Amino acid sequence: MFNFEPMRYAILVLCMLSGLASVQAQTEIKKGKRYNYTVTIDDASFATSKPDQGATLTGYWKNGMLFRLEAWYGFNYGGIYRTFFYWEGDLITVTEIHKLYNGNDPLVEIDSIEPCFNAQYIFEDGIITSIKQKGTYSLIEGPQDKASMQGMYMGMSMKYLAAIEEKAAKKRNRKKLTENP
Repeated sequence: MFNFEPMRYAILVLCMLSGLASVQAQTEIKKGKRYNYTVTIDDASFATSKPDQGATLTGYWKNGMLFRLEAWYGFNYGGIYRTFFYWEGDLITVTEIHKLYNGNDPLVEIDSIEPCFNAQYIFEDGIITSIKQKGTYSLIEGPQDKASMQGMYMGMSMKYLAAIEEKAAKKRNRKKLTENP
C-alpha cells in the first residue's frame, strides 16, 4: 500500500513557501510605492538664534530615506549654506559655503557672489576622516581643531534631523518631487 504521509508534508512545505513568497512580493510592492519628497522649515525655528534675514532647512527623501539636508542662514552681511549628506541614515559628508555681500551695492544678484569660504568634511562612522577648506572662515567664529569640528557638525546634524523629521511626520508637510533631486 502507498504511504501518503511524506507527500502530505511536501505539499504543506510547498504551501508555506508560496505563502512566504507572496508576503515578500507584497512587501516589495509596498516599498516600491514610496515616493521622493521634500520638507521645508522656513521659520528659523530650528536655529539656535534667529539670523537677520531668516533661515531655512530643507530635507530630501528618496524611497522613504532621508539623503540630504540643506540649511541656509541669511545675515545682513552674507549667507551660510550647509548641506548634510546621508547614506542609510549615517552622516557621510557636510559641505559649507559662506558668501559675503557688498552692503554698498544692493543691486548685485546674490547667486552671482563668489564664496569667501568653501569646505567639505567627510565622515565615516561619525568621525571626520577628511577636511578640505578653501578661503577664510569669515562669517562666523568656528572651531579650528578636528575634534571640535566633528562635535559641531554631528550636533548640528542631530538637531536638524530631529527638527525635519518632526515636521515630516505629518504627511501634509511633504512636497512630492517629480524629478530627481
